[in-house]
Amino acid sequence: MTRICIRTAFGVAVFLLALAATGSAQAIDAVSWDQARATELAVEIDKAVKDLARTARTEQLEVQNTKNAEAYIMVEDLKSLSRYSKRLARHLGEGAGQTDTARLFQRMLVIVRSLRDQRASSPLLANSSAEIDKAREALEELAQFYGETLPPPVAAPGTRE
Repeated sequence: MTRICIRTAFGVAVFLLALAATGSAQAIDAVSWDQARATELAVEIDKAVKDLARTARTEQLEVQNTKNAEAYIMVEDLKSLSRYSKRLARHLGEGAGQTDTARLFQRMLVIVRSLRDQRASSPLLANSSAEIDKAREALEELAQFYGETLPPPVAAPGTRE
């Protein structure tokens, strides 16, 4: 429980630092808002992340990584990202706009950055590059609507990217 609280506090701190560092400059770089396309992308992200979460959980069990904290956190982060992407898709589908959904999208980016860091040291999803690329493409396009950019991708240990 303490580990989760510390991890959450760290995530919030990283988010606030990233927000302060990127503040108003990113709003200028945002592309014109397209409600239909943003909704479509959020649905794509939701499906892709659900598939990745399911694959990661299966891999975690197959390689008996259940006691590996990094693998567990990665699976839990994918589940969280799935919940947030589903919520984003629902809100956008109900007509919520860019301003109404920006905080939700920013929270997703915090999780994405955490997953990126975990991927550099975790063997989970090492054979899922195509699925990760699909999710990343949709996320990159959606990020443009919010004036955000994603960190560069990293490969899982033992793979090349």
